Amino acid sequence: MKMSCLDDLTSAADLCLDEGFAFFPGLIDEPLVEKIQSELNPWMERPAVGGAGYISAGGDHLLSDIGLYSSAVLKMAVDERVLNMLENIFGTPAILTDLSFRRRMTCCQEMPLHADIGDGIIIFIYLNGVSPSLGSTCVIPKTH
Repeated sequence: MKMSCLDDLTSAADLCLDEGFAFFPGLIDEPLVEKIQSELNPWMERPAVGGAGYISAGGDHLLSDIGLYSSAVLKMAVDERVLNMLENIFGTPAILTDLSFRRRMTCCQEMPLHADIGDGIIIFIYLNGVSPSLGSTCVIPKTH
C-alpha cells in the first residue's frame, strides 16, 4: 500500500492541532482506489437485507462496517502510520469506532453548519475526487 504523503506525520499532527484539520492529497494511489471500488461496488447495488448491503440515508447510499466488505479499506484504516498520527494528536491510542462508506446518489445543495461527532476525529477519503459538481467539504480552520 502506497501512503508516501504520510511520511511526515509530525507536521500533519501539528497541523491538526493548530488548524483542526489536515489534507492528504494522493493519500492512496489509483490501483488501491480501484481495488476498494471493486470490493465495495457490488454491495452498493444491494439494498440492506439482514444487515448486509446499503441503507438509504438522506438520498445517499450508506454502507456501514465496510471493513467486512473491503479488506483494502480495513488495512488502510489500521495502518500503523495513521494510528500513530492519531495517537500524536490525541495523546492516547486510537480506537476505530466506525468505518463506513457513503455514495452520493442525488445532488445536494449546501448543508447547514453542523457537527458530525463530539470527541473524536473523522477521516474522509474521497475515491472520486472533490469538486463543486460532485459536492465538496468545507472545513473552517480552528473550529474542529
